[in-house]
Amino acid sequence: MLNSNYIESLFGIKGAKLKNIERNTEESTINVYFELEKDIHECPACKELTISVHDYRVQKIKGPPLGEYFMVFHYRKRRYVCPACNKRFYEKNSFVPRYHRMSYSLLSYILSELRSVSCRKSVAKRCNISVCTATRVFDLISPGKPKLPEVISIDEFKGNAETGKYQCIITDPKNRKVLDILPGREAHHLSAYFSSFPREERQKVKVVVIDMWKPYADLSKTYFKNAIVVIDRFHYIRQVLWAFDKIHRDEYTPYGQNPNSPWKRCGSGLVPHPCHPGGCHSCPPYP
Repeated sequence: MLNSNYIESLFGIKGAKLKNIERNTEESTINVYFELEKDIHECPACKELTISVHDYRVQKIKGPPLGEYFMVFHYRKRRYVCPACNKRFYEKNSFVPRYHRMSYSLLSYILSELRSVSCRKSVAKRCNISVCTATRVFDLISPGKPKLPEVISIDEFKGNAETGKYQCIITDPKNRKVLDILPGREAHHLSAYFSSFPREERQKVKVVVIDMWKPYADLSKTYFKNAIVVIDRFHYIRQVLWAFDKIHRDEYTPYGQNPNSPWKRCGSGLVPHPCHPGGCHSCPPYP
Protein backbone atom coordinates (compact mmCIF):
# COMPACT_ATOMS: atom_id res chain seq x y z
CA MET A 1 0.00 0.00 0.00
CA LEU A 2 1.30 3.43 -0.93
CA ASN A 3 2.16 5.70 1.98
CA SER A 4 1.42 9.41 1.56
CA ASN A 5 4.02 10.31 4.16
CA TYR A 6 6.77 9.55 1.63
CA ILE A 7 5.76 12.36 -0.72
CA GLU A 8 5.36 14.74 2.19
CA SER A 9 8.78 13.90 3.62
CA LEU A 10 10.63 13.94 0.28
CA PHE A 11 9.00 16.87 -1.51
CA GLY A 12 7.25 18.92 1.20
CA ILE A 13 3.71 18.31 -0.10
CA LYS A 14 1.55 18.33 3.02
CA GLY A 15 -1.77 16.54 3.23
CA ALA A 16 -1.28 14.63 -0.02
CA LYS A 17 -3.20 11.46 -0.88
CA LEU A 18 -0.85 9.47 -3.05
CA LYS A 19 -2.65 7.65 -5.88
CA ASN A 20 0.07 6.17 -8.06
CA ILE A 21 3.75 6.35 -9.05
CA GLU A 22 4.93 5.48 -12.55
CA ARG A 23 8.44 5.40 -13.98
CA ASN A 24 8.99 6.24 -17.64
CA THR A 25 12.44 5.06 -18.72
CA GLU A 26 12.11 6.50 -22.23
CA GLU A 27 11.57 10.05 -21.01
CA SER A 28 13.61 9.53 -17.78
CA THR A 29 10.70 10.75 -15.64
CA ILE A 30 8.96 9.59 -12.48
CA ASN A 31 5.26 10.52 -12.54
CA VAL A 32 3.61 10.99 -9.17
CA TYR A 33 -0.21 11.17 -9.05
CA PHE A 34 -1.81 12.66 -5.95
CA GLU A 35 -4.53 14.93 -4.60
CA LEU A 36 -5.09 16.80 -1.35
CA GLU A 37 -7.50 15.97 1.42
CA LYS A 38 -10.92 17.54 1.09
CA ASP A 39 -11.28 20.39 3.56
CA ILE A 40 -13.36 23.46 4.41
CA HIS A 41 -12.28 26.57 2.49
CA GLU A 42 -13.15 30.24 2.77
CA CYS A 43 -14.60 32.00 -0.25
CA PRO A 44 -12.20 34.79 -1.40
CA ALA A 45 -15.17 36.98 -2.42
CA CYS A 46 -17.69 36.85 0.43
CA LYS A 47 -15.65 35.00 3.12
CA GLU A 48 -18.33 32.30 3.39
CA LEU A 49 -17.14 28.81 4.38
CA THR A 50 -17.77 26.01 1.93
CA ILE A 51 -16.91 22.36 1.33
CA SER A 52 -18.82 21.97 -1.94
CA VAL A 53 -16.66 20.79 -4.85
CA HIS A 54 -17.46 22.11 -8.32
CA ASP A 55 -15.01 20.04 -10.42
CA TYR A 56 -11.46 18.65 -10.69
CA ARG A 57 -8.56 19.53 -12.94
CA VAL A 58 -5.16 17.85 -13.34
CA GLN A 59 -2.12 20.11 -13.24
CA LYS A 60 1.37 18.92 -14.24
CA ILE A 61 4.09 20.29 -11.99
CA LYS A 62 7.84 19.86 -12.37
CA GLY A 63 9.67 18.63 -9.29
CA PRO A 64 13.35 18.36 -8.35
CA PRO A 65 15.47 15.68 -10.05
CA LEU A 66 15.79 12.35 -8.30
CA GLY A 67 19.02 10.70 -9.39
CA GLU A 68 18.93 10.36 -13.18
CA TYR A 69 15.16 10.86 -13.35
CA PHE A 70 13.05 14.03 -13.48
CA MET A 71 10.07 14.28 -11.15
CA VAL A 72 6.68 15.21 -12.62
CA PHE A 73 3.74 15.71 -10.25
CA HIS A 74 0.21 15.18 -11.54
CA TYR A 75 -1.84 17.19 -9.08
CA ARG A 76 -5.60 16.58 -9.20
CA LYS A 77 -6.77 19.86 -7.73
CA ARG A 78 -10.27 20.72 -6.66
CA ARG A 79 -12.29 23.75 -7.58
CA TYR A 80 -14.75 24.70 -4.89
CA VAL A 81 -17.99 26.63 -5.30
CA CYS A 82 -19.42 29.07 -2.80
CA PRO A 83 -23.12 28.44 -2.05
CA ALA A 84 -23.65 32.11 -1.14
CA CYS A 85 -22.18 34.00 -4.13
CA ASN A 86 -21.57 31.11 -6.55
CA LYS A 87 -17.85 32.01 -6.72
CA ARG A 88 -15.58 29.23 -8.01
CA PHE A 89 -12.02 29.00 -6.72
CA TYR A 90 -9.18 26.50 -6.37
CA GLU A 91 -8.11 24.95 -3.11
CA LYS A 92 -5.07 26.29 -1.31
CA ASN A 93 -1.78 24.40 -1.42
CA SER A 94 1.73 24.84 -0.03
CA PHE A 95 3.90 23.33 -2.76
CA VAL A 96 3.38 25.38 -5.94
CA PRO A 97 2.91 29.15 -6.47
CA ARG A 98 -0.10 30.47 -8.32
CA TYR A 99 0.16 30.37 -12.14
CA HIS A 100 3.40 28.35 -11.87
CA ARG A 101 4.36 24.94 -13.17
CA MET A 102 7.38 24.45 -10.92
CA SER A 103 7.14 23.32 -7.32
CA TYR A 104 8.75 25.14 -4.41
CA SER A 105 11.10 22.18 -3.98
CA LEU A 106 12.35 22.58 -7.56
CA LEU A 107 12.84 26.33 -7.10
CA SER A 108 14.82 25.65 -3.93
CA TYR A 109 16.93 23.07 -5.75
CA ILE A 110 17.65 25.48 -8.64
CA LEU A 111 18.78 28.21 -6.22
CA SER A 112 21.03 25.79 -4.34
CA GLU A 113 22.62 24.70 -7.64
CA LEU A 114 23.13 28.31 -8.75
CA ARG A 115 25.09 28.98 -5.56
CA SER A 116 27.81 26.61 -6.74
CA VAL A 117 30.36 27.50 -9.37
CA SER A 118 28.46 26.25 -12.42
CA CYS A 119 26.90 27.88 -15.46
CA ARG A 120 23.16 28.32 -15.87
CA LYS A 121 23.11 26.03 -18.89
CA SER A 122 24.32 23.05 -16.86
CA VAL A 123 21.86 23.85 -14.04
CA ALA A 124 19.01 24.04 -16.57
CA LYS A 125 20.01 20.68 -18.03
CA ARG A 126 20.09 18.99 -14.62
CA CYS A 127 16.69 20.43 -13.67
CA ASN A 128 14.96 19.80 -17.02
CA ILE A 129 14.22 23.47 -17.61
CA SER A 130 15.32 26.06 -20.16
CA VAL A 131 18.22 28.44 -19.66
CA CYS A 132 15.78 31.39 -19.74
CA THR A 133 13.81 29.83 -16.88
CA ALA A 134 16.99 29.36 -14.83
CA THR A 135 17.85 33.02 -15.48
CA ARG A 136 14.40 34.18 -14.36
CA VAL A 137 14.68 32.15 -11.17
CA PHE A 138 18.09 33.67 -10.49
CA ASP A 139 16.72 37.18 -11.02
CA LEU A 140 14.09 36.55 -8.33
CA ILE A 141 16.78 36.39 -5.65
CA SER A 142 16.70 39.39 -3.35
CA PRO A 143 19.64 39.07 -0.93
CA GLY A 144 18.71 42.21 0.96
CA LYS A 145 20.93 45.03 2.09
CA PRO A 146 23.77 44.24 4.53
CA LYS A 147 24.64 46.25 7.60
CA LEU A 148 27.74 48.39 7.36
CA PRO A 149 30.56 47.21 9.65
CA GLU A 150 33.10 49.47 11.31
CA VAL A 151 35.69 48.72 8.59
CA ILE A 152 34.76 48.47 4.90
CA SER A 153 36.87 48.03 1.79
CA ILE A 154 36.05 49.31 -1.71
CA ASP A 155 37.74 47.85 -4.77
CA GLU A 156 36.98 46.89 -8.36
CA PHE A 157 37.44 43.78 -10.45
CA LYS A 158 37.17 43.02 -14.14
CA GLY A 159 33.85 41.36 -14.97
CA ASN A 160 31.54 40.71 -17.89
CA ALA A 161 28.41 42.63 -16.89
CA GLU A 162 26.46 44.72 -19.35
CA THR A 163 26.96 47.85 -17.24
CA GLY A 164 30.69 48.16 -17.88
CA LYS A 165 34.12 46.59 -17.95
CA TYR A 166 34.68 46.85 -14.19
CA GLN A 167 32.41 46.10 -11.25
CA CYS A 168 32.78 47.36 -7.70
CA ILE A 169 32.97 45.05 -4.69
CA ILE A 170 32.26 46.13 -1.11
CA THR A 171 33.83 43.89 1.52
CA ASP A 172 34.35 43.57 5.25
CA PRO A 173 38.12 43.01 5.49
CA LYS A 174 38.05 42.46 9.24
CA ASN A 175 35.67 39.48 9.03
CA ARG A 176 36.63 38.54 5.43
CA LYS A 177 33.10 38.79 4.04
CA VAL A 178 31.70 40.16 0.79
CA LEU A 179 28.99 42.70 1.57
CA ASP A 180 27.78 43.58 -1.92
CA ILE A 181 28.76 43.86 -5.59
CA LEU A 182 27.78 46.93 -7.58
CA PRO A 183 27.24 46.95 -11.37
CA GLY A 184 29.97 49.54 -11.89
CA ARG A 185 32.68 51.53 -10.15
CA GLU A 186 31.46 54.89 -11.42
CA ALA A 187 30.53 57.61 -8.97
CA HIS A 188 26.79 57.46 -9.64
CA HIS A 189 26.67 53.74 -8.79
CA LEU A 190 28.51 54.28 -5.53
CA SER A 191 26.53 57.39 -4.64
CA ALA A 192 23.17 55.68 -5.21
CA TYR A 193 24.25 52.69 -3.11
CA PHE A 194 25.71 54.49 -0.09
CA SER A 195 22.97 57.13 0.00
CA SER A 196 20.42 54.35 0.56
CA PHE A 197 21.90 53.68 4.02
CA PRO A 198 20.70 55.81 6.95
CA ARG A 199 23.07 58.52 8.11
CA GLU A 200 23.26 56.98 11.59
CA GLU A 201 24.55 53.72 10.13
CA ARG A 202 27.10 55.47 7.91
CA GLN A 203 28.44 57.44 10.87
CA LYS A 204 29.34 54.17 12.64
CA VAL A 205 31.93 53.33 9.95
CA LYS A 206 35.40 54.08 11.33
CA VAL A 207 37.77 52.99 8.53
CA VAL A 208 37.37 52.93 4.73
CA VAL A 209 40.07 51.04 2.81
CA ILE A 210 40.40 52.04 -0.87
CA ASP A 211 42.94 52.17 -3.67
CA MET A 212 44.21 55.36 -5.24
CA TRP A 213 41.24 55.98 -7.51
CA LYS A 214 39.99 59.51 -6.81
CA PRO A 215 36.19 58.85 -6.91
CA TYR A 216 36.59 56.35 -4.06
CA ALA A 217 38.32 58.95 -1.90
CA ASP A 218 35.77 61.67 -2.71
CA LEU A 219 32.77 59.45 -1.96
CA SER A 220 34.36 58.16 1.25
CA LYS A 221 34.79 61.69 2.54
CA THR A 222 31.23 62.56 1.52
CA TYR A 223 29.31 59.61 2.99
CA PHE A 224 31.62 58.52 5.83
CA LYS A 225 32.56 61.74 7.57
CA ASN A 226 33.66 60.02 10.80
CA ALA A 227 35.84 57.44 9.03
CA ILE A 228 39.55 57.40 8.29
CA VAL A 229 40.36 56.83 4.62
CA VAL A 230 43.23 54.34 4.25
CA ILE A 231 45.08 53.51 1.03
CA ASP A 232 45.87 49.80 1.02
CA ARG A 233 49.58 49.06 0.95
CA PHE A 234 49.43 46.92 -2.19
CA HIS A 235 48.60 49.91 -4.40
CA TYR A 236 50.94 52.19 -2.45
CA ILE A 237 53.93 49.83 -2.78
CA ARG A 238 53.10 49.21 -6.42
CA GLN A 239 53.27 52.92 -7.18
CA VAL A 240 56.63 53.15 -5.40
CA LEU A 241 58.02 50.18 -7.37
CA TRP A 242 56.78 51.64 -10.63
CA ALA A 243 58.52 54.93 -9.79
CA PHE A 244 61.80 53.09 -9.07
CA ASP A 245 61.48 51.17 -12.32
CA LYS A 246 60.92 54.39 -14.28
CA ILE A 247 64.01 55.96 -12.73
CA HIS A 248 66.00 52.84 -13.57
CA ARG A 249 64.94 52.95 -17.21
CA ASP A 250 65.53 56.68 -17.56
CA GLU A 251 68.94 56.80 -15.85
CA TYR A 252 70.57 53.59 -17.05
CA THR A 253 69.35 53.39 -20.63
CA PRO A 254 72.59 54.90 -22.02
CA TYR A 255 74.63 52.33 -20.08
CA GLY A 256 72.55 49.40 -21.22
CA GLN A 257 73.26 49.62 -24.96
CA ASN A 258 76.12 47.19 -24.59
CA PRO A 259 74.69 43.65 -24.55
CA ASN A 260 77.37 42.63 -22.03
CA SER A 261 76.51 45.44 -19.64
CA PRO A 262 75.23 44.24 -16.24
CA TRP A 263 72.44 46.88 -16.43
CA LYS A 264 71.07 45.03 -19.45
CA ARG A 265 70.58 41.91 -17.34
CA CYS A 266 69.49 43.48 -14.07
CA GLY A 267 66.42 45.63 -13.51
CA SER A 268 66.47 45.77 -9.71
CA GLY A 269 69.47 47.92 -9.01
CA LEU A 270 67.46 50.54 -7.16
CA VAL A 271 65.23 48.08 -5.31
CA PRO A 272 67.39 46.22 -2.78
CA HIS A 273 66.64 42.64 -1.84
CA PRO A 274 65.86 42.05 1.87
CA CYS A 275 68.90 39.76 2.07
CA HIS A 276 71.14 42.31 0.34
CA PRO A 277 70.39 45.80 1.71
CA GLY A 278 73.15 47.24 -0.42
CA GLY A 279 71.36 46.37 -3.64
CA CYS A 280 72.00 43.89 -6.43
CA HIS A 281 75.60 42.58 -6.30
CA SER A 282 75.82 42.16 -10.06
CA CYS A 283 75.11 45.85 -10.78
CA PRO A 284 77.83 48.51 -10.89
CA PRO A 285 77.48 51.50 -8.59
CA TYR A 286 75.45 54.45 -9.71
CA PRO A 287 77.78 56.73 -11.73
